[in-house]
Amino acid sequence: MELSTRFVRDILRAALACGVPEEDALADASAALRARLQKPGGRVGWGDVVRLLDRVGALLGSNARVEEFGRQTIAFTAPWALMHLVPHVVSPSRLLHIAFQFVGPAQFPHIRHTVETLAGGGMRLSLSLPSAYAGCETYFRMCVGGIRSIPTVIGYPPALVLTESIGPRGAVYEVTPPTSRTLASRVRRVFRALAGENALFEEMARQHEAMQEVFGALLRTQTELQQFMERIPDTLVVHREGVIVWANKALLDAIGYASLDELRGKRIVDFAHPVERDTVATRVTAPLDAVGAGTYRIRSASGAFRTFETSLPQAVIFEGLPARMAIARDVTERDALREQLVFTDRMSQLGFLAAGVAHEINNPLAYSLTAIERAQRALASGRIEEAGVALAIASEGAGRVRAITSDLRMFSRGAAQRREGVDVSHVLRATVDLAGASIDARAKVVTCLGPTPTVLADEARLGQVFMNLLLNALDALTELDPGSRRVEVRAFTDGAGRAVVEVEDNGRGIPPELLPRIFEPFFTTKGPRAGSGLGLAICKHIVNELGGRIEVSSPPSKGALFRVLLEPYQGDARAESADDYSTKTERQ
Repeated sequence: MELSTRFVRDILRAALACGVPEEDALADASAALRARLQKPGGRVGWGDVVRLLDRVGALLGSNARVEEFGRQTIAFTAPWALMHLVPHVVSPSRLLHIAFQFVGPAQFPHIRHTVETLAGGGMRLSLSLPSAYAGCETYFRMCVGGIRSIPTVIGYPPALVLTESIGPRGAVYEVTPPTSRTLASRVRRVFRALAGENALFEEMARQHEAMQEVFGALLRTQTELQQFMERIPDTLVVHREGVIVWANKALLDAIGYASLDELRGKRIVDFAHPVERDTVATRVTAPLDAVGAGTYRIRSASGAFRTFETSLPQAVIFEGLPARMAIARDVTERDALREQLVFTDRMSQLGFLAAGVAHEINNPLAYSLTAIERAQRALASGRIEEAGVALAIASEGAGRVRAITSDLRMFSRGAAQRREGVDVSHVLRATVDLAGASIDARAKVVTCLGPTPTVLADEARLGQVFMNLLLNALDALTELDPGSRRVEVRAFTDGAGRAVVEVEDNGRGIPPELLPRIFEPFFTTKGPRAGSGLGLAICKHIVNELGGRIEVSSPPSKGALFRVLLEPYQGDARAESADDYSTKTERQ
């Protein structure tokens, strides 16, 4: 609902007549309202008018002064024709009827006007605001002074107004029109008869009825829109500056609240996960063109957090005031399923590693046991020096077993993420070592591990990505002669300071028409029993979660190159490790 800027300027003139300067009245006004007031013929939203009236009412300070403000508003807004022509054709009583039934509804079509005729010539006027518009008690208090002064526009004394009730969303007034038995009033009555007052009144009634039908249709449309918003399956919230003013049933159900009253008036940021509060606080107040889609965790009534994917927010007018509407989808169950798929994929890889890990542990364990037996014999014979050498060999073997089990524990950790500063080269080397015995019979694997920056990641998930890429490369070599199969694994730092891991094979390559689809879930070129099509999709999901990027290139018949790029972790220095120098090894 919008009002003319001319009417708003008349309100400002009336406020000035009551002692409120324009700049004080506009202190709470938006920049948009100030700009509109500079242009003739513009329109102003009801919400801006409410803020302006409430500001003036607060500055005036008393009901009597607010009623005087209403009287001044009538004086400034009364049209010239009404002041100079109407006195000859209508009585004060009929003038009040016209004001209540036609002029008021025409000026404020969103306010419902109901008029009842009382015994003795009086009338009861009821005004009410639909729930779609912001309440304004100042306006209904102003109406007392405005109603009183209506007869004075045509030269009669003020009307008597008794208020039955006044509130922010409506008011009821009992009005007694002034009477006059002067010669002038009798002359006016003759003019009214000659001018066809009744015909004029009937025509105005027909126009008013048509206008009410149009406005009723508008209200029905707004109601139907709100009902539609209520029924959509995605969650929807309307807020002003981050304060909730409306939410649909889907949101209430998702976070466990029984009614809208439990959410209305609360701040969205108070429901955000502590880690994301600053981001959410910025999002709900930032310019719309600076806000994108995102994923956030919201606290439910039970205290548990649920995950929501939000779309781009939209600016709307809700209950007569500017607001923002945000639509979000509850993806908690979907993310839980995805986490389960990631974990299941890792367990599948552990099955592949089992035989190789057993072999890797068996060798150092065997010579450790042999060395311990030798040390026992040497000690029994008093050969202390020989026993020390044997124990050193046993210690070396035990250290190798401990390193293998440490890598395995890193790789098999549960589904819960634990991000920390991670040395990419270390994780990559551990992954190749774990899979070493299982891949030796399938291909030659060449590793070239240079220094890389520390990245913020979960070791187990990062190892899962590298293992998936390694196994994917091995699968691409099945059509080659065993002696020519080769996979190269590289780690280095690029010119932008990012950690880069490359896995390259010399297999059959990927057809150009399939390259855009290889990261799609369940897409696979393998047979129905050879793969699920989830490996590369999981890789992309994990890398994206880490803020990185995964790329692929495949020249025709020249194998495939997968590249993972990860941003350096600014919160920590690069990890110190034995891999701070370039190493190159081959397994065959």
